[in-house]
Amino acid sequence: MLGLARMIRTTPGLAHALGHWLARGEDALAAALLETTPVGDELSARLIAAQITATQRCLATHITQLLLDGRPLERTHRDARTAAERAFRRLGAGLDAQFARG
Repeated sequence: MLGLARMIRTTPGLAHALGHWLARGEDALAAALLETTPVGDELSARLIAAQITATQRCLATHITQLLLDGRPLERTHRDARTAAERAFRRLGAGLDAQFARG
């Protein structure tokens, strides 16, 4: 996995393809949110999808860098789980507040 991460980071074409793939996933998430939740409108669905995918991307980048820096997998896994729970709890609280305000 680390070899693949290094290759993607150092190969412009692969980095570009990854960005395109992530954008398509964000579009799909926005469409699913619009269809299955009371987000209101397309812009709201896109903004929420962007917040969710940005959180995922940030966590993935952080975790990958820790592993590339040689941090032990077991410790990284434990800390990554804690970081993800905290990040998504904060994201959820922010989204709850947005919906409460309308």
